[in-house]
Amino acid sequence: MAHGLLICFEGIDGVGKTTASASLASILSEAGWPTVCLSYKDTSHESPHIARRLLKLSELIWGYDPEEPVHEFGDRHWLHLMASWFAVFDQSKVEPLLADGCVLVVDGWYHKFLARYRVKQSFDFHEARRCFENITVPDLVVLLDAIPEQIVGRRPSYTRGETGCFDGLDGRNANNYTAYQGQVREALLGFASAAGNWLVLPGDLPPDDVVHRLATACAARLGGQQGVQTDCASM
Repeated sequence: MAHGLLICFEGIDGVGKTTASASLASILSEAGWPTVCLSYKDTSHESPHIARRLLKLSELIWGYDPEEPVHEFGDRHWLHLMASWFAVFDQSKVEPLLADGCVLVVDGWYHKFLARYRVKQSFDFHEARRCFENITVPDLVVLLDAIPEQIVGRRPSYTRGETGCFDGLDGRNANNYTAYQGQVREALLGFASAAGNWLVLPGDLPPDDVVHRLATACAARLGGQQGVQTDCASM
């Protein structure tokens, strides 16, 4: 049985990863490829036990009150909590779909989270990177690259995580969003330049051009995968 392909999107907060991933998945599906589009925060699963575990982890990671002082738990707590999420998400959702020969398109992976640790001044980045070293490596990472100034006007509000409030900045405002996301962007570009499986697309491209370039890049990678199976049940 042919192994599937994992295509993941990355980029700073608000760049449009979810929209782009859905568009790409639709094009690949229409072209006849057995495609599944997933959100990396998806908690659904055919096993109720795994679904409950995913839901509990999701609530711990993303379900806290905006005013809760979650920074008091410390960077290491959040690092291992997120690593735990990706471990179960990867094993229970991604690996089975790839084993079935699916082309799996995900609207994010662990790289943005890791980029946030890259810009921390008082944390060992190598420790953070080791926590994700056994997670599935995507066949293609698509970095939608935009400077924060291109995005800031689209957002009516900001979270503390998006504005660097856990990394020395004070206030959920546009200036902090721009400053912090600029640092995260530079870290992501560094990851892209060091890897051979990243495609960097300018964030100011018209949506149709983005989809066209993605379809072309994916076609090149899918060209040798004509034996991909079609047994791709959603999980």
